[in-house]
Amino acid sequence: MAQIVEGMVSPVMELYHEFDLDRMKAIREQDQLVNRALDDIKRYAASIPSSRMDRKQTEKVRELTEYAITLESAGDIVCPFNKFSEPTELDDFAVRHNLDAAELLSLFSWTENDFNKRLEGSAIRRIGFPCWQRNVAIALGNANYSESITAALENQRGKTSAMVDEHIDWAIDEQRQKQAQLT
Repeated sequence: MAQIVEGMVSPVMELYHEFDLDRMKAIREQDQLVNRALDDIKRYAASIPSSRMDRKQTEKVRELTEYAITLESAGDIVCPFNKFSEPTELDDFAVRHNLDAAELLSLFSWTENDFNKRLEGSAIRRIGFPCWQRNVAIALGNANYSESITAALENQRGKTSAMVDEHIDWAIDEQRQKQAQLT
């Protein structure tokens, strides 16, 4: 994947100065290769039963997936035409548990039991509840200012791990900065 993304980067600056549709199509084809490689890696990672991996193996699978996602994201930066792509019809990548319509505050209010029950059978569950809380806290920090967001973050502060609290603190600071910009 890395070699493909590197090959995509080389001609891009020239294309900004002198657009060539055929070269852009070639870059787009390379980006599709990278996307398919990421899909394959995610499908492979999701196919491994969690019960068959120890902690170290789970971490390696997560690292591989994160590396592949980073490379795919770099490909999307080079070739930002993915917004014209069609959603896949593969069941493996279908939205589950209505997460595409969920409210962040609702997701942030989940208990570990909620997380385990609602994400059963989903690869998301592999990140574990603390990482889920961290990610949702970051999303809340990035959201537009809301008094209810700040209250939810402050309410959760101190009830979880130091790692999550660090991200909750960051999110609260982000929300307060946005609030100050409104006044």
